[in-house]
Amino acid sequence: MAVPTRPAAGAPIESAWGDIVHDSIAAMDLQAGTASVVVSAAAAGSTVVTFPRPFAAPPVVTTATGPLGTSLWVVTVLAVTATQVTLNATTKTGATGSATVPMMWIAYGTRA
Repeated sequence: MAVPTRPAAGAPIESAWGDIVHDSIAAMDLQAGTASVVVSAAAAGSTVVTFPRPFAAPPVVTTATGPLGTSLWVVTVLAVTATQVTLNATTKTGATGSATVPMMWIAYGTRA
């Protein structure tokens, strides 16, 4: 199928262009959620999150958290598959201790 010409500003949108945009968006999936990493007497910990809906291939995943008490935690993605992601939390200072580190994650990839 040939890709139609992108519409100019102010011009009507042809249905063929709308179909291309829809098909591109509909083939993708965006999922998000929260998780907690429980760290016990260590400087780091990890947890595995299973995606609510599997992807066709490993998606792009990002994660974030903020300050927790007096320690700043750095959260990273350790491994990603089509069905799950492993998230890691490490103290920025390297000090050991116990904490529950809340984090948010966003995954974007091809819909299964």
